[in-house]
Amino acid sequence: MTTPMLGERPIVSDNPESPLLEFAGPQSTWAESAGNEDAADSSGYSGVHDVIKTVDHWFERETHQIEREADRLAADWANENLPTLNGGGETRLEPEEMLAKLCGELWQRWPERVQVKMQDAIDSASADLAKSVGMARAALVEMRVAGADLRETEQKVEQMRREAELRNGKVKYEAFLPTWATRFLTILLVAVEFIANQPVFRIIWPMQSDVAAGLSEQLERAANSGILSGLKIAAYETFSYFEATVLAFAVVVLLFVLAKSLGTSTRPIVALKEQDHPYASRSIAALHRQKKTLGAVAGVGVVAVLAFLFMSRAGATEIVEGRVKEARLRVSQIQQLADSLDANGDGAGSTTILQLSQAQDEVFRLDEQLAFAKTVESNNVAIVVLNISLVCFAFVVGFMGDKRDLTDVEGEHPDFQRLREKCTKLHEQIVRYANQAREHVTQGQLAESRLASLHRSRPLATLDAKRARLDSIIPRWRTTNARLRGLDPVSIAAFRRPEDLALPQITRNIQLVRPETVDSSSKALKDLIPAIYGAERGLVENRGSSQADVPAHA
Repeated sequence: MTTPMLGERPIVSDNPESPLLEFAGPQSTWAESAGNEDAADSSGYSGVHDVIKTVDHWFERETHQIEREADRLAADWANENLPTLNGGGETRLEPEEMLAKLCGELWQRWPERVQVKMQDAIDSASADLAKSVGMARAALVEMRVAGADLRETEQKVEQMRREAELRNGKVKYEAFLPTWATRFLTILLVAVEFIANQPVFRIIWPMQSDVAAGLSEQLERAANSGILSGLKIAAYETFSYFEATVLAFAVVVLLFVLAKSLGTSTRPIVALKEQDHPYASRSIAALHRQKKTLGAVAGVGVVAVLAFLFMSRAGATEIVEGRVKEARLRVSQIQQLADSLDANGDGAGSTTILQLSQAQDEVFRLDEQLAFAKTVESNNVAIVVLNISLVCFAFVVGFMGDKRDLTDVEGEHPDFQRLREKCTKLHEQIVRYANQAREHVTQGQLAESRLASLHRSRPLATLDAKRARLDSIIPRWRTTNARLRGLDPVSIAAFRRPEDLALPQITRNIQLVRPETVDSSSKALKDLIPAIYGAERGLVENRGSSQADVPAHA
């Protein structure tokens, strides 16, 4: 078997029964595994153990690799029956030389890696401290800004409450017209509207012939009554056309009520504005909603009544013409009956003659009514203008006669609820920022404690144990070689020379650099603690005093 070359890395055979080891290539797999271990390490150190445990694992792994290398070399040399019993006692053997170099390299690299890891941990803790200080400062600034906004908002709320207490104003307006004037104008308006529109209902509402005959007799007597004749005629016509009179009066009253309601609905919308009375804005808004609805319905009603009156006057002539045509047809029928009786020699009876006379009188009365209907229809536009004028007058009466006392005391300002909700949200923000500031301060204190712990630690405390572990490697290779050959190690001359690896002395105290920002960050952290406490206390005192100043009934 060929003697293995120095520098080649061994791997253990998959066969556990074989004492021999197989060769691997010249690549350094243990170095790659060490680098992967470093890459997997986390920077969030919590103590000395977490800092150096990966280095200890690396040292353990590297030492194990050297021990495996020693076992492999021991097996290879044992297969070659090397070293001889008497030879090689003057100089160190090649395997021992290689193992000594590997142990020396590991011995020198281990404290360097420990120092690098410790310094990285210190730098990371210093960065965490500075970050915590910065975040705590930011939270403190946000808390102060929210506190200033809260104080300003609470002052506005308090000012609104005091204004509401001092004002005690009444939200009302008085009528432009006294009550007696409003009533007088109402009666006058209804009378004028009735006189203007009652004739059209007399036209469109038919009257019985016997009532019409009796009315003609009464009108003839009233015409001879002297100075009161006109009043009597108007009274007879009004009460004789009873159904038409009632209908006309109902329509006129309806039109007046709708027009006046339109005026009374417009008055509070114009007189009361939310911006003029902010503390009663809710009541005013509710009143406006009601009045706008009433005004819209009243406006539609006014238009509908005026349209009904206009169409009634426009169709009056056609209605009366139909009645005249029917009356003349009746006269023609009665006349034909009388003529037929005369032709038969019977002669027309008194009843027939009376019916003919009454029918002719009905035609005469309807002719007069037709003429009146044509006159009304020809003046329809003028009457519409008069109706609109009367509607406007009713609107003015309703507008000027309306008075209202909305409430005894003004209510709450519309912005009051919004400001109270804002105060609640700002208070929640302050509590959240205060918690964040305290949390960052706690994290900074933990980072500061970690820095102190890292500085006073002894990361090379296991120095003697690790040196003893390395010192045992050459005896291990000698013992394994002799055991595989069935010999006592003392019987081999080369194994009787000293086993010292000549490892250099390493000081237990490593030099760790303290970052320059640690002192300033520590001082800033100490200053932040009373600053946060003072900000919280000031906000609580201001909030308590502002609430104490508010009247109990507000």
